[in-house]
Amino acid sequence: MDNKKKLSELIEAADNETLGKIADSHPMVSDKKKEELYARIAAKTHTEGDYSDSVSGVEVRRGRGASRFVGFAAALALVLGGLGGGGLLLKNRMGAVPSTELGDSADVVEVETEAATDEVIEEETEAAADYVPDYDYESIARDLTDRFIDGESVLMNNGAECDYNDTITFSVWDDDDEEWSQKYGGERTFCKVTDERFSSCQDILDYYNGPIAASRIGGILTENALDDYAGVINWLGGDIGDVEVGSTVHFHKGEQSDTARALISASYIDYKGELYMRYVLPEYIREEKFSSEPVCYDLSENSFRVSRYVIPPYTDYGNVKYGEEKIYTVVLDNDEWKIDFVETGAQVEYKSAIGIQCYLEHRPEYNDIDIDCGPIMRSIEVTSYDPEKKIADVHGVLKDVNGTDAIEITATCAVGTDSFGVGSAEITRLNEYDGTLKRPSVIWAEKVAAGEVEK
Repeated sequence: MDNKKKLSELIEAADNETLGKIADSHPMVSDKKKEELYARIAAKTHTEGDYSDSVSGVEVRRGRGASRFVGFAAALALVLGGLGGGGLLLKNRMGAVPSTELGDSADVVEVETEAATDEVIEEETEAAADYVPDYDYESIARDLTDRFIDGESVLMNNGAECDYNDTITFSVWDDDDEEWSQKYGGERTFCKVTDERFSSCQDILDYYNGPIAASRIGGILTENALDDYAGVINWLGGDIGDVEVGSTVHFHKGEQSDTARALISASYIDYKGELYMRYVLPEYIREEKFSSEPVCYDLSENSFRVSRYVIPPYTDYGNVKYGEEKIYTVVLDNDEWKIDFVETGAQVEYKSAIGIQCYLEHRPEYNDIDIDCGPIMRSIEVTSYDPEKKIADVHGVLKDVNGTDAIEITATCAVGTDSFGVGSAEITRLNEYDGTLKRPSVIWAEKVAAGEVEK
């Protein structure tokens, strides 16, 4: 336990008489030390009402609505200033010092609390409140988030290296659902993993869990996962060595075996001592990557938070600059910094596109514009972004439902978690529009309004 914590507990445990005797027995040594100690005194005496008293000859005065036991500063110097006698104050680790152990030989210190001194006290108190341990938070954050996103890419985005010429194939078939089997059943091909980091599904799981707090890690046979995913069980199939290569695994609807589940959905399987990854051509594998450096806040000695923007695989359209904000809660877990929670913050391009979609949807003059989110995201570019206000300025050319460039739009969009939408927009028509061309959703709405179809 450090001196700061011992001192705090000592102050809380002591009564006024004890504080007074401690103050009487130890003189202040310098104005600088006095100013440093005033801030600590303010932390002990933070009541808002009027209060004044006299403690063993040491004057206690009010200062700006908060009472201060200023004479106690002399005793605090023993611990905070290292002036000697600290063993007495810290006796019995956390308990208050009995008054019988305090000497009466020291001179009494009179302290005047002038207005200028009050200002120093307030400034020092604010500094003490803002104090955080001297960790290199940014380096810690960068290391953890880099490792986490790489683990995600390996686990969820087929990020391990493999040999596409070394494959094994199985088939799956639902005996109770012919339609499903025709559409989604059939062959499942896996290629041998050559990545030196991994030789089994367990290796991939351990790699993914590496930067994660112990209470939040996922397991192959559990649904426990850190983020908003359904669980690592969806990616790691485990051992299916009891099935012959080339054979068909039959199952009944709603009664999938672990082997059938692994072949249907898993990205990785273990087979006869080797690790295999589902066959996905490299051009279809999208890399998850950060678009910003970590920004750390809410700093403390055992936790802090990190904001960092990432471009998810599903938004990697080439024109995406920011992607979405990931907010990581980092904690000190068994003396190691680990990620305890991940949440999504601002979604810059995505919510800009959704905001524009909503803005155009109920304006008849734009009934011909293709306002699906994907096409809008591919068409707009963020020209500026304020991460504090979560406001993005975007510009782009949108097409009509026939694929013709139809409008040029410049908009200011809110993209935060609490609200989103277009605050202002300038739109210029690039083609003539007579109102006859309409997107399918407009036609359907008109039919519902005319009673031609049921909603």
